[in-house]
Amino acid sequence: LQASAELLSGAADRSTGTTLITRFSMEENRRALRVLMVDGSPVNRQVATTMLHRRGHRVDAFGTVAEGASAMESSDYDALLIHAAVEGAGSLQPGAGTTRITLVDRSNQEHSPCVVMPPEPMSLFAAVEGWGIPAPSTSPPEPQQERSPVNLEALTAMMRDAGIEDAVPTILEIFRNESPAWMAALAEAASRQDAPAMAKVAHVFVSAAGSVKAEGLTEILRLVEDAGNRGDA
Repeated sequence: LQASAELLSGAADRSTGTTLITRFSMEENRRALRVLMVDGSPVNRQVATTMLHRRGHRVDAFGTVAEGASAMESSDYDALLIHAAVEGAGSLQPGAGTTRITLVDRSNQEHSPCVVMPPEPMSLFAAVEGWGIPAPSTSPPEPQQERSPVNLEALTAMMRDAGIEDAVPTILEIFRNESPAWMAALAEAASRQDAPAMAKVAHVFVSAAGSVKAEGLTEILRLVEDAGNRGDA
């Protein structure tokens, strides 16, 4: 896909007039970018930053808009990745020369350009590097006889596509460590019958669960989030 984009953009061997694009030529021509990421989910931050680091880019990742704004005051960035669910996301506007890319948990036509989380590697790279965002895969998942808490095969395949298969244990460890706090916050909101709080916690939790391919948990959390948004505690 990237080779096709470079071919259409005119990438070629200027000395011979031929067009020869290989994995090695793409790596040689790729410019290292500075990326600022703002996402409330530590899991999302780990997944995206690891992908982009292996791609040769420098990433500063934070959990709040205030931290992101502070970073923008002291450094220049080529791209800003900001999750639509982060409080105050709309107030963080990049300066000239910085591409703003919205991260969403479900396809949302209101945000353009956007990357659906968890990111397909090529979608993330295309958005950050500016060679077009491919449509997310619409292929239906293969039926499973028995569902594991985490679809390790799918997670490993996604990380392998990004060249970071060895990061899977670290990402799962972060998710395991963060999950109890999210569960406690969700239980507390439910005990108070605080529907908006339930929706807010579930939204952050579901983003992380999706990133590690915890498919059953993701489905449950989406139901909780939808119920909270309806005011049903």
